[in-house]
Amino acid sequence: MAGESRKGFERVDWKRTRAYGLGLNPLYLSLQGRERAGTVPPQDKAGLLEEIARKLLQVRDPATGRQVVARVYKGAEIYSGPYVASAPDIVVGYQRGYRVSSKSALGEIPPEVFGNNTEKWSGDHAMAAELVPGVLFSNEKVKAPDPALVDLAATILAEFGLPPEVGMRGRPIF
Repeated sequence: MAGESRKGFERVDWKRTRAYGLGLNPLYLSLQGRERAGTVPPQDKAGLLEEIARKLLQVRDPATGRQVVARVYKGAEIYSGPYVASAPDIVVGYQRGYRVSSKSALGEIPPEVFGNNTEKWSGDHAMAAELVPGVLFSNEKVKAPDPALVDLAATILAEFGLPPEVGMRGRPIF
């Protein structure tokens, strides 16, 4: 089937799969005990995560030589809470101008690794977080030296005189 996209996961050889992607930028390891046909023993998880991260950061655009992936986030470092075991093992943060293809995000496996993007969109959720400037409009002075998105829920609760929920991350910024 040269030159054709393969759809879905029906053609995946799960007995040989160590990692897979779903959506725009999350990657999951095929972990024994988590995935039905998991191939990666839990003791190999850290090493495989390092290997994948290292290789992703080495990917270059063959036409320009530019680095494609700006940052690789390990799920255990960016997620918390009772469902962290179900979170992606890796989240890929792409450089400006790069992202996974729309076909790939929909479950297809296109034959080309890189392609021209002729579609117009005004925002993307696949870039490295550090490359996306954040803006907060407020009529109050922000007192926190380094406010973050995680602080918004705590700030809103504080504005209503409510305490944060147990286990909630973040702090009021005003």
